[in-house]
This record gives sequence, structure tokens and C-alpha cells, in this order.
Amino acid sequence: MTRMAEHIAVKDLRMVDHEVLMPASQPLFGGAHVTTSSYDLPSEVRSQRRKALQAAVEAGAGDGATQRDRDLYVKGLLTGVAHQLAVIEASYGPVVRLSAVRHWPKGVIPGSLELLGELDGGAQVRLVWHYLPFAPEYSESLQVLSARRRMRVELPAPSHGDRRSTISLREKKSGVVQETSTTAPKGAAELMWEAFHGFVEKGKEPVSGAAQARDQVVLLREVLSAIVVADGRSLEAEQSDEDAEPGGADDATADDATTDDVVTADGASADRVASDSSTAGGEAAEEAISAGDTEPATETLEQPVPDAEPAEQDPAVDTPAVDEVTDAWGPGLAPTDAAAEAPVTDPAVEDAPAGEDPRP
Repeated sequence: MTRMAEHIAVKDLRMVDHEVLMPASQPLFGGAHVTTSSYDLPSEVRSQRRKALQAAVEAGAGDGATQRDRDLYVKGLLTGVAHQLAVIEASYGPVVRLSAVRHWPKGVIPGSLELLGELDGGAQVRLVWHYLPFAPEYSESLQVLSARRRMRVELPAPSHGDRRSTISLREKKSGVVQETSTTAPKGAAELMWEAFHGFVEKGKEPVSGAAQARDQVVLLREVLSAIVVADGRSLEAEQSDEDAEPGGADDATADDATTDDVVTADGASADRVASDSSTAGGEAAEEAISAGDTEPATETLEQPVPDAEPAEQDPAVDTPAVDEVTDAWGPGLAPTDAAAEAPVTDPAVEDAPAGEDPRP
């Protein structure tokens, strides 16, 4: 990752395409037989920790966010996309502008996320993050383009400490297309420990510090706001509540007023939601665990819609039924407003790794 800019310089950069396929925890950590470290803590400490993180997530997401919005913020953005932003920044600098944001399938948390953005020099960036609980393995790849070269980078999961990242560079020389490939001398986990040792013992500055991390969280708050606005809602819904109380208007009227304000927001860019970014909750990014009261399990982050057809969750059907419930959503299965506001207690949520982040 640190050598990417040596092969294609920032001034020559045309496009960066970064894609991550995230499975459930078993393919990542099953071979090491690890568990969540919080299980070592007394129950009262876990409870205090959970409440503190819940408060941080609520502050970061905004008072108008639903529980599903907060889950998407933590499990999809702060846990997944934040890593991609850090990789891009370490090589080519931060994403300074957002062009478009997309989240799908509708009603599935965290689902899939796509961001289109721009670097300071004008190069375009596309970040795609998929949570696929039944994927056989973790996959992370970057394709970097310049006018003359094409570079492909494969980054294995740090939890697989013995695996090495690779860089492949294709270019045309003397009329012949040539490809050179380089393999990292050490695994990502070992390199991270060396960097940490250099920071603690020798005072070497880290690749990314607190200021950079906060900027990433601010940008991800803009992403969340864009997704919510495109859904006809707002992360600042408390303003509508204050307006409704003196006049005695009911909740439905307040919701209608909020929807009217954002009815033209489909496909809204980050420029329209940038004013909300100053309230980001960076505290939640370090832990990135579930905001619910259930203990984390080890299988899936995916949250089916609470009012899904009972037949799709037939207990007599094995994995295929889970596949269908998790990933195959029809247009009529979106959650109602009431379901979106309530904390999710679906069994699939109870089976979530809830914040296990295999990356730094």
C-alpha cells in the first residue's frame, strides 16, 4: 500500500477503484479460534461500555437517526468504508469531495455501499463495500489508472497474518505490453506491529493520526446524511419535533413536514448535506460495535427487514432460506416507518459479529 504512489504518482493519477467483499467472521477469524475481547470483562463493565458507545453513536449519527441508520453508520461506514478511505489517503491523499452515494438492497443493513468522490488533484475515486455473510473469503482489491499504466493491488485480510499483498503493473514499452508483479516481504499484521512499535518506542509519526481519522468520520457522516435524505428523511428531525410541540401537531404531521423539505433530495450529493458534518461522532469508530443490548456473536451483520414474509424465515429450511432472507429483497419488503424507528431484535442481528473489524 505504501508503494502504490511510487508506481503511479499522484500527478499522473486518473482513477482509483477500490472494492471490498466482507464475509461473516468465520472465514476471517475461525482458523485462529478467537472471540470478542469484551467477553473477558465483568457484566457491569460491558454494560457501561455498551451505554457509552451507544451515546457516542447517537451523537455522531444525529438525533433524527433511527436505530437502522445508526447500525448502518457503525457496521457499514465506520467499520468498512473508513478502512477504504484510510488506504486511499495513505497513498494519494484524502477524498475531498463526494459526488454520489448509494446503498442497497433497500432495508438490508449493512448491505452494500458505493461512494463516488474526488481527490485534491481532480482524480476520481470509486469505493465499493459489500457485506456478503456467506462469501467464502475476504477480498480487497484496488485498480489504479494513469494515462500510460494500469496497476492492480491485492490486500489480504490482516487477520491472515502470513499472507502477503501484491502489486501488478501493466504498461506498454517498445510496442510490447509488459507486466511486473511485486509481493510484499512481510504480512500486513507484522507490518502494523512494527509501525506501532516505531510510534510508541521511537516517536515515529503514524501514517494516519487523530486529525485524519476525525476528517474521515466527518466525511462518513455526510455519506450517512446523503443516504437518509435520499430516503426522504433527515438526521436533524429534532427541529420538526420542536416545531410540532407548541401547535400540538401529531408525529405524523411532523414526519410529513420533514418529508416535504427533502422530497427533491433523491440522488443528493454531499454538497447538500455538508453542513451536517460537524457533529460526527469519531469515538465510535475505534470500537465499532453494535448499539444494541445483545452480546455479539460470530456469524452475520446482515439485518433482514423485521416484517419479512414468515415463509422466508422457515426454521425447517437450512442455509438456502437464510440466503434468501438476507440478500434477495423484493421492492415490497422495505421496512415501515415504525419498524425503522424501533431497535432491531431480529435473530439475524443477534448472530452478528457487531463491530469485529479485521483491519486497523
